[in-house]
This record gives sequence, structure tokens and C-alpha cells, in this order.
Amino acid sequence: MVCFRTLGISALAAVGCGPIAGTPLRDDDDGGSVHGGDGASSSSDGTGVDTTVDDTDTPEPVPTLCGAADITSPIAVLGIDGGLAVLRGDGSTAALELPPPSGVNLISSVQARGDFVAVVSASSTFDTVVHYDSEVHLLHADGALSWSAFEPDAYVSSPQVGVDGTIIATRSLEDNSSGSAVYQDGATLLTTTNFYPTGPLGRDGLAPGSWYADSITRVGWLSSFDGSLRETTFTPLVTWSPRPNGHIVYLTMDGPWRIVTDSPTGASSFEIPALAGADPAALLVLFSPSYDWMLARNGLSGASIRVSVATGVTDSVLVSWPAGVWEFDCYATGMQLDDSGGVLVATRDDQAARAQRFDPSSGTLTPIGEAVTAVDGMNISAFGDTYLVQTQGQGKTFCPPQTFEPSDTPLVGTTTQVVRPSDGVSLPVVTDGAWPSISPDGLCVAVIGAPNTTVTDLVSGEERILTGVQSVTWWSPSQ
Repeated sequence: MVCFRTLGISALAAVGCGPIAGTPLRDDDDGGSVHGGDGASSSSDGTGVDTTVDDTDTPEPVPTLCGAADITSPIAVLGIDGGLAVLRGDGSTAALELPPPSGVNLISSVQARGDFVAVVSASSTFDTVVHYDSEVHLLHADGALSWSAFEPDAYVSSPQVGVDGTIIATRSLEDNSSGSAVYQDGATLLTTTNFYPTGPLGRDGLAPGSWYADSITRVGWLSSFDGSLRETTFTPLVTWSPRPNGHIVYLTMDGPWRIVTDSPTGASSFEIPALAGADPAALLVLFSPSYDWMLARNGLSGASIRVSVATGVTDSVLVSWPAGVWEFDCYATGMQLDDSGGVLVATRDDQAARAQRFDPSSGTLTPIGEAVTAVDGMNISAFGDTYLVQTQGQGKTFCPPQTFEPSDTPLVGTTTQVVRPSDGVSLPVVTDGAWPSISPDGLCVAVIGAPNTTVTDLVSGEERILTGVQSVTWWSPSQ
């Protein structure tokens, strides 16, 4: 059964989605006994003796949200009522114990991973030039402050927190030089020029990132011990991606075309004969969110291949469209990949547009969500087993105008859908002044709006309604 809910900035209206919280459940065998209500249950052992058990003091278990291990496990950091708070497994919040800001016009960056939260606040003042000062804070997952560092005359942003609480962040100075800095126990351990981190410091003290040297963008790792740089084994093309464990996945033309998984201790790679003779300037390369799959598409011919990063196995993406169906005609609407290797593609017919998932291994094409009519563009993103499908109404994009025949499709124009087929969930989001944020694992969605934000567990249907929320930063996967 498909559980169809409408998600908005108020409570969900659920139809056919299981019992409503607080509703008594009837016995399946006699349909008559009702448990709950007065806190006691009665029965007889057949002797006429009343065996009533008073369970008024037995607490109901508190359901957890978003796959949290327990009710106190952190899920996300909320920008709420002008401050920051940790959202926990039971839906409660705990304020981050940040010191009072020392400046004005604050711009904050947040990253949460493992047992820690990194918060960077940059304040600005304007005289003849804009002047920045920054503060770097490390907090524990329960909200307690561990340490703070002050960076005068610098704009610090995009913090990445490692397993031991060491923070690496991008750092720009007022002389227009920029790079990064490493912070630990309230002190600045290391500053660099021209290195830009894309992940946290690992247990080996290395952080992935890029730098510019000899008129070329280099990719590799920075050592927090001595500031040295270690370049990847091969030269990546423009598209490369760091994994949570600090490894870097990329496509290279050093020798034959190959897909590479690189680390500071060595690289593994697989040749891709299907790309022989391909023009790199015409090649669009993208990865699945988990970096387990790569899609390479020739921008000139439209031919595409899917590659397993772990094995190098290559499949051609040859879609046999059903009669009357074709790929959406918009330069901004391109194929994407999900974490199972499915190819996500926007399609349309004479009446409506629809997101589809194509499996190159089986050749099957499966619809995602509901069809939408009167649109000029469609974008599809994957978060684990959850998909975000967004359409842009006619005249809202730079894509070629689309025409549609009359349709009774209920969704029209600019729409947002959150779809989780594995749990039979399809949620049109009411986007009037609200926007969705999906957790990286796809287990949860927050629809952020004013005055209320709704956090929904897409597996259990549990939800919490919060007020005053301006932003949601989901907990990042641990290394």
C-alpha cells in the first residue's frame, strides 16, 4: 500500500498510513477488547479470580526519529530562535552552549559529525573596507562547549570536524589571501595558503582537499603535523569526490581511461575501455551520493555509461523509452545516480512530466512519485533510498518552453515531492514559504517554514513540529 501524505508547515494529514498515535488498538481475535485508556488491563485465569494488573506506572516507550540509536542520540543541529540547538532522537532539543557573540552581523557555519559539533561565527564591520573577525567553537553532541578560538582579521568558514574534535576550516584574510587553518584545544595549530579542505582530518592527521600550483589545480591531502601536501597518484579530471573516510574517487586520463580510488597509502584503479577515444572536454562525469557509482555522459552524442567504483564493471545506459515517452528537453535537467546505481532521469509525454529510475543491469524503468503537468524543468536528487523531485513551472527557467495537452494530473507547475519507494511513501510538499531538507541517509525530512517546521521520519511516519527553526544541519556520517 502506498502511504500518501501531504507534507507542509503544519501537521501531516495521513490517510491509510497505520494507526494514529494515541489511538487504542483492538485485539485481532475478538475485535472487542480495548487496551489502554485507564492504565489497567483485566483478565481471568478461568477460576473466577480477578488477575487485574495495574500498569499505570509503566511508561510508554518513546519512539525515536530518523534512525537514532536512542532518544538522546543527536540527529541534526537547528538554527532556532537566533541560536543553535541539537535535535535529539526523541524530538527534543538541547541548546548549544555558545559564548555570547563578540561582534555583529554574524555569519555562522556549522558541521556536526560523530561526538562533536563545529561552529564558526564570522562578524563584520564596515569602515572604508569590510573588516572580519571570526570565532571557532567545538562543542560536544550534548551541547556542552569544549573550547573556543578567536581569529582576528580573518573570515573563517566551512568547518570540518574530525573524530578527535580537531577542526579544519577555510580561512580568508583581509589582504585577499586565503587557505585553511587547523584548530585544536582552542589553539591554531597550522595555517596554510592555497589549500582548501573538502573533508575532515582523519585519524592519520590528513585532510583531503585541493590547491593551485603551476597553473594547475592539484588534488590530495594536507598533513596537520607539518603542513606538507601529498598529491593523488594520478591526475584527476575536473570531477573528483572525497569519501567520508578521506579517500578520493576520480576519473583520470593518465594512460588509459580509468576510475581511481586513491588514498595517502596507495591507489586502486580499473581501466574503462568504453571511454577509449572520448573527448574529455565533452564528457560529463558525476558520482552517486555514496561515491560507489560513476556516470559518464558524452555531451556530444548523448551516450552514457555507468561504472561501479568498487569493481570497474561498466554498463551502457541504453534506455528503451515506452511509446510516447521521451527524455525531458532541458539543458539543466540531466541524469543523476542513486546509491544503488540506478540512473535517475526526467521524462515526459504529451500530457505530463515524470521522474523515472532506470536500472542498467535489468533494463527496467520505474516511475518515481507523481506526474506533473505544465512544467519547463525537473530536477531529481537521491538521499539513500529517498528521492527529492522538484519541478519548475512554465516560464520559471531558461529551458526551452514546454507545451502539454490538457491533463487531469493533480500536480501542476512548480512542485516538490519527497518519495521513498522502499517504504511506500510519497509526500507532495506544500512549498508556500517552506522548503525541504532531507537527511543524507534519506530517513528523515524537515520541511522548514514559518512559524512551524515539521520533522518527519520517512520510515515510521513519526513527526515533530518545531517553532522558530531557520535552518537544519544534519549529522554527517562518521569516518
